[in-house]
Amino acid sequence: MSERRRLVIFLDSGDTIVDESTEVRDADGIVVSADLIPGADVMVKTLRERGFTLALVADGDAQSFKNVYRQHGLYDDFDAMIYSENIKALKPSARMFKAALGALELREDDCGRVAMVGNNLSRDIKGANALGIASVHIGWTPRYPRVPTDESERPDYTIGEPLELVELAEKLDARLTAGLAARPGESTDAGLPMQPEAASPERPELALSEQPLPPVDGNPADMAWQTLAARYAPILLLDRREPFRPIRAGITVFREDGRSPSFDRQIRLDAGKHACVIEYTIYWDYDIQHLYDLEHVWIYVGHGGEVVSCEASFHGRWLVGLTRDRGNLEGGSRARLYVQPGKHAMSPSEEALHLLPDLASCCMEDAGTGGLLEPAMFAGEFRAGASADADADAERHLRGFGFRPSFDYFPWAWPADAFVLWDALREEIPIRMRSLVARIGK
Repeated sequence: MSERRRLVIFLDSGDTIVDESTEVRDADGIVVSADLIPGADVMVKTLRERGFTLALVADGDAQSFKNVYRQHGLYDDFDAMIYSENIKALKPSARMFKAALGALELREDDCGRVAMVGNNLSRDIKGANALGIASVHIGWTPRYPRVPTDESERPDYTIGEPLELVELAEKLDARLTAGLAARPGESTDAGLPMQPEAASPERPELALSEQPLPPVDGNPADMAWQTLAARYAPILLLDRREPFRPIRAGITVFREDGRSPSFDRQIRLDAGKHACVIEYTIYWDYDIQHLYDLEHVWIYVGHGGEVVSCEASFHGRWLVGLTRDRGNLEGGSRARLYVQPGKHAMSPSEEALHLLPDLASCCMEDAGTGGLLEPAMFAGEFRAGASADADADAERHLRGFGFRPSFDYFPWAWPADAFVLWDALREEIPIRMRSLVARIGK
């Protein structure tokens, strides 16, 4: 199972997971068997595998639920099971929802990261709305009303079948990562800054020292590219509400003048000053306004292993990456660079970012307006097999990540597998983009 996600999901049972019309009851009214809604078992298993915390919050007898969920092998996939029989209350009573919070060792102020999924507007949706829990209505069956009688029954989100919940859960979890609540238009933790994501077990952090490194023994130009990449990796300062993370950095080491393979510029070395230049081509799946983003950092390394200078990409151009007093050079080898929220242009000064007139608006009302970006370098490779609606699909998808920047920054830790040669990254990017476009299109 993946590491735990921030989003917690409460699930109703009847006509949300179980097809109520197929229930078989004994003489005492206890359900002894029932069929599941098509795709419901895959939905539960997938959410569990992806690290979401699941709680069953359902009205009925405890033994009925035990029988059905054991019948289908789902009983152990829930972190908690709350039954009205035990709580002595029915939804929309707050007691049912509070019991689920308590069983998961959550507090009422955690409601902003909880979603309740159910088929009953007057019970599931109304009860969730009253507590500030994101409400998700599943309209799979016509047996219950699909039109709310008043605002208290109006769901935040609507899905038609169980498997649609998987994509929605990913989007809601992304909102939480971006500092937003699961409910539309709200923020989490009363505005407290989000903590940076921990590295997953699959992508452990690269151990990079912030202390001065020992002198280079010999000519830096003779060092392996992997050693150079790790030694001089820039420290990227991300906004605490930034929803995206770099995927990989493609490395090119220049030991003589040459043209960048991924940026329209010539790299020039001063033989008296520079042993080599390390180009970090930093790839992101997302820019807040479009799919695909490629940013660059260039580190100029002296013959003694010192950092002579640094440059960083900034909206198609590049800026000097060191302040005049070189105060943003950590340990003598790692430049600290502020990353523009959502857009990922870089600067040694946070103040420079505030000169951009759309610094905040591009992350909110203008999110997604660029659709699918396919630069000349990848002409025809991203859109191969994509539908004519690829741009509209991308815009819709990216709007779900819209956020208000906090302008509070944290140093992002490079994963241990972050650095590859540029040629390898060049091959990986179109594969990732075609897969991403296909998933969004579905």
